[in-house]
Amino acid sequence: MKKDPDKEDLLREIAQLKQELRSKSIDLKRTEMARDAYERMIVLAEERYGIPIRKKSDAK
Repeated sequence: MKKDPDKEDLLREIAQLKQELRSKSIDLKRTEMARDAYERMIVLAEERYGIPIRKKSDAK
């Protein structure tokens, strides 16, 4: 029995989109981990040196 070409194309596209989603999920996780690491570095530096590093948002 022959498969429908349109169905095969759709299945390939679904597989490609699933792979792309996995890749984007990994990228997002890495970005979140880097953000958390930078935040922790700022907290440690503020504690160690006793100076505020983050800007305060004062409304003027």
